[in-house]
Amino acid sequence: MLSKIQPRYQALLILCLWGGILLFFNLVRLDPYGIDEGAALALLLNWSVADQIINPIVALGMPDFRALLFLPLGLYWPGSILAAKVFTIIIAFIAAMLLYNWSKKSVDDEVALLGTGLLLIAPLMIIQIDQIGVGIYLLFMLGIGSKVDEKQRTAERSIGNWYFIQMLLTAVIVSLHPIGLAYPAALAIRWMQEPIDKKRQQHNFIGISITIFIVLVMQAGWLDLAWFSNPLKTFSVA
Repeated sequence: MLSKIQPRYQALLILCLWGGILLFFNLVRLDPYGIDEGAALALLLNWSVADQIINPIVALGMPDFRALLFLPLGLYWPGSILAAKVFTIIIAFIAAMLLYNWSKKSVDDEVALLGTGLLLIAPLMIIQIDQIGVGIYLLFMLGIGSKVDEKQRTAERSIGNWYFIQMLLTAVIVSLHPIGLAYPAALAIRWMQEPIDKKRQQHNFIGISITIFIVLVMQAGWLDLAWFSNPLKTFSVA
């Protein structure tokens, strides 16, 4: 019977079932306790702007680019933790589907299906959803970044729409967590090993360098990280 349903509707059905289980069994709490600091700042910024409330949020630390992703929450559901958690569930599911498509293309369908299924029920995944953690949004943006890179490499012009979209994605990913620097590093390595042409390669190197510099200056350090301590501890906070 499932085979008669189109894949897009199968995915929507799985999302509703999986998300409903998380909420019904209280695996995702609907209170503000334990929310990631960066996510809390981004939510507060959007809610304050939506309700036209003066709030010195930026003085507490520069919000990361999750504030852009949370714009619908500020516009339509300001102050709602439920909306923020449901939004994160949807983002987590999309991130898992992007990982599935990448794995299916890179390895095979069986590995992709097994890996995605284990990811959806992994305790760390559920904890990240409950905390509106940065890990989910990193995975989501990396999945999109993989597709954008393919579009950029096949675009007619070296500096066009896809070029600037890729630079914006790079800024978003780097702003989320230090591990996000792996994305521009991977881009640079791929453009070094598989250049389309010399001019386009130089444009990408320059764009990546400028983007990273601007984001690092704006962030002036990431939130809630144990700097100058065990590097494994620093990079594990997500």
